Amino acid sequence: MLSEELDRHEVRNWAYVFMPDHLHLVVEGATAKTDLLTFVKKFKQRTGYLFKKLELEGSWQPSFYDHVLRSESELRKHVVYILGNPVRSGLVKDWREWPYSGSLSFEIEDVIP
Repeated sequence: MLSEELDRHEVRNWAYVFMPDHLHLVVEGATAKTDLLTFVKKFKQRTGYLFKKLELEGSWQPSFYDHVLRSESELRKHVVYILGNPVRSGLVKDWREWPYSGSLSFEIEDVIP
């Protein structure tokens, strides 16, 4: 579903990490007319509907944290940070062991060599 919304809204995904109770995304508009707020809204709406339909507990928080990354080094720093979440949470010893992370638009090794 994430991949579909990325394509539908012309958004590039530098990195994602699905954690047990939250999600981290590093995204970028692929065109000048990309609307990242609409992308987030629609993704949360579609997945929220799916949660309800499957009778899963939990829901998205009403808002989200966003941050503008202004340089390639800042981008890499944030990607490394979010990929490290499963390690800091004690779920795995190395970020590469976490099966719910990666990039849907790039080879992760190209993002953080």
